[in-house]
Amino acid sequence: MLHDDEMSQKLALSSDRAVFTAYLHVKSPEAVAREVKTILHILFRRADVSLFDRVLADVTRLFRGQYPGYRSCNTEYHDLTHTLDVLLATARLIHGAHVEGIPFTPEDVLLALTAALLHDVGYLQSDGDEEGTGAKYTLIHVRRGVDFVTGYFLGLGLDERQARNCQSLIWCTDLAKTMEQIEFLSPQCALLGRILGTADLLGQMADDIYLEKLTDLYDEFAEGQVPGFSSEMELVHKTLGFFSFIQARLRGQLGGLHHCMRSYFRVRHCLDRDLYDEYMRKNIFFLTHTLHSMGEGYRLRLRRGRHRSRVGAINLPALLPVQPS
Repeated sequence: MLHDDEMSQKLALSSDRAVFTAYLHVKSPEAVAREVKTILHILFRRADVSLFDRVLADVTRLFRGQYPGYRSCNTEYHDLTHTLDVLLATARLIHGAHVEGIPFTPEDVLLALTAALLHDVGYLQSDGDEEGTGAKYTLIHVRRGVDFVTGYFLGLGLDERQARNCQSLIWCTDLAKTMEQIEFLSPQCALLGRILGTADLLGQMADDIYLEKLTDLYDEFAEGQVPGFSSEMELVHKTLGFFSFIQARLRGQLGGLHHCMRSYFRVRHCLDRDLYDEYMRKNIFFLTHTLHSMGEGYRLRLRRGRHRSRVGAINLPALLPVQPS
């Protein structure tokens, strides 16, 4: 029989799970798109979402292998689900920053959302590229994504300056780069880049199956010949150090913008909490405890759902004809 304090703890944990499920881990692609558009309309009552709809449709087709000239996504970690996680985190950070008094134009927000959607297209293979998977491009995927933007923006009828702005934002997701190494055309563009760089980190490390997907990440690193990881267990152990690195990058290079998440949840959902930070710490605490108690048997403790595909569920409206890049 449970004592009162044990029962209270179990009820609190159950309540927290409900909060995370309802407000942090949005499973449906339609729900992600709906929340992003809601944020756009909160910030700008008459926001034109046609560009967002177009890019979302194109990126979804890209990852599905329905875009001219490209194979479907075959990287399990850097997939459409991750892209949608980053998209949602980007929109939420912008909302939180707006609450804290940082001004944005509709063009600013659409630029950041577009860059979020395109930030990992560098993992995708062209039709004639049948060797291995897109993971072989791990070390150069950001450069490949930047190169994709040039032709893609031309097809959208956007100009060179808009393409360069988008490219500079995508460079901010490259952990090997400092902000000083990236050329920005304006201070506002640098701010948006920091927001996207922050969203990319929060979106993956606060994922409800982040720990389960470390196996996929190791497979990508192995194929991409990323140095420093001789085994899956080495990557898992180094994830604890990676969390410390990420905390320093969020506070330093990325300007501490992750704190804007608390303002988003407070104003949008009446929750005075930063659910991203809480779940990242929850993941790392669980991993630390599991490695300490079970070592290489850590996988046995990862009982959460292994697969949660959003790709098959998305139902996009017919938009403009697809333009090959």
